[in-house]
Amino acid sequence: MRLIGLLPLVICLCVATLQAQTPQVEPDFPPCDSQNSAHREAVKQVLETLDAMREKERDFSSTEAADSFDGLWQSIGSPENLVCAESFSLTLIAIAKLRAVVYEENDIQLGIGSSEDLAPLLDKWQAWATAFVSAELKTRFWLGSFSNYQGRGLEIGCLSYLLPVDTGLTRGRNTLAELSLALSALFDPERMHPGGEVETEDWIKELGLSVAGVHIDAGFAEIALGGQLRGIGTCGDAILEAQILQTVFQFSAIERARITDGDMNLRQIVDMSDRLSEEELRAYIYDREDLYWLRD
Repeated sequence: MRLIGLLPLVICLCVATLQAQTPQVEPDFPPCDSQNSAHREAVKQVLETLDAMREKERDFSSTEAADSFDGLWQSIGSPENLVCAESFSLTLIAIAKLRAVVYEENDIQLGIGSSEDLAPLLDKWQAWATAFVSAELKTRFWLGSFSNYQGRGLEIGCLSYLLPVDTGLTRGRNTLAELSLALSALFDPERMHPGGEVETEDWIKELGLSVAGVHIDAGFAEIALGGQLRGIGTCGDAILEAQILQTVFQFSAIERARITDGDMNLRQIVDMSDRLSEEELRAYIYDREDLYWLRD
């Protein structure tokens, strides 16, 4: 049977994956976040491969199935799918079931049972994945912290992170209204992180900022703030800027943004490089493509 020749390759690949990935599970694979587009796409891809896997299992001994087995393996174990913890676990369970099927097709019995014994566990994880990718996107604002709370933070430099807080409003229906609400929540001293034990660096909430106006046209957002936009300090300024930018650019409809408070551009507050003139800083426009660290 042709599958017996694939068996050593499958075993080697699976062992290599486990050896390479398992020691780094904690730092490299944060909990899957349904609001993170990369996480959603990874889980979606694993789900699609699981559907293909079930099709192959219906007639796994056919020549066509044997020819495509290695491609199925590469697909489900691709690095793009291994970006968050649950996606990683789902992949390992699917791989285990695939291996069990290969053994059974070659009349080799495993000591832990058959591939059917793994089916209920895989079904449970698949149900979670289906709900995960269909979850509604929520409008968020982002708080600065020196703690990567529950591994869900977005690292932004100065050993600091941004922590997401849901506003409770669905995202993707009215970007103008959703952005205004998200910024208002970001500036509101009463809107804090729900985890009481979390220490956040919320200097931005001490500036008395408000949303004076928002206009969005063809991917460009003009955001006017009211209050006292001012510098905090080297790391404080970086956190403040990142909080505002992540809150603004969570909306995929926004590609560029100018953020001002009266005549003051946000970039004037935080830019210490001396590479831009005062006139350039005053007219500065943030571009999504330049912000490699953004999460959407």
